[in-house]
Amino acid sequence: INEENTVELPKMIVLDLDHTLWDQKIQELKTPLSLQQEDGSIIDSTGKILHVTPDLKHILQVAKKLGCSVSVASRSNKPELVKEALELIGASHDVKFSQVWFGANKDVHLQKIHKDSGINLSDMLFFDDETKIVDSAKKIGVPSVQIKYPNLLTFNTFHDSLLSYQEIKSGLLSK
Repeated sequence: INEENTVELPKMIVLDLDHTLWDQKIQELKTPLSLQQEDGSIIDSTGKILHVTPDLKHILQVAKKLGCSVSVASRSNKPELVKEALELIGASHDVKFSQVWFGANKDVHLQKIHKDSGINLSDMLFFDDETKIVDSAKKIGVPSVQIKYPNLLTFNTFHDSLLSYQEIKSGLLSK
């Protein structure tokens, strides 16, 4: 995929955090957080390590190059920890229209991202690890991809999802 691509691309990439971009629930960490330089993981004040997908920077670079906005949708009850973590890993400048708050499902998160950004739900591509959340997002018209935890989002999964975005979106529209 490049700037002259002929495949339809989403206008917005929406990323879940816990068990999608990193390997555990961020609200279980204790401040202050620090970055472990060797692998980009985050360490909390007790020494607990939050492993971040090593492909995140590449994913964000490609999304930006292709003109796709990036947002996060997280049901964390610690938005300040999410903000601190995204700043530490260098992703905060790339992420717009984020919705980080505890709620029953992410439908409302996605609807709020749509309202704030003006981007239609069907023009998003959402990544999450939970089957019920992915299914719920699909029901409101958001093309979605499930990440099979303990795997985190990889660049290959991201790239393959971009290539098959039209199919993912068409599958929703034909139901």
